[in-house]
Amino acid sequence: MTEKEENELLAFAAKWAPYGGPPSEEVLVDFGMMMPRYESILREISAKHTSKRSRRQKMSIDSH
Repeated sequence: MTEKEENELLAFAAKWAPYGGPPSEEVLVDFGMMMPRYESILREISAKHTSKRSRRQKMSIDSH
């Protein structure tokens, strides 16, 4: 998945978050995937971004 696609998926998830997440029909129409795959990819992207953020914070702490 490209960075652009990841950003689109994250924006989509953020848009639907206040409503408890998107309906499966919206996920299928917008991304061409079923809900279990969407949730799996979203977890992967989230873990990747969390890992990057943790590394940046550690580097920031180490540099002080």
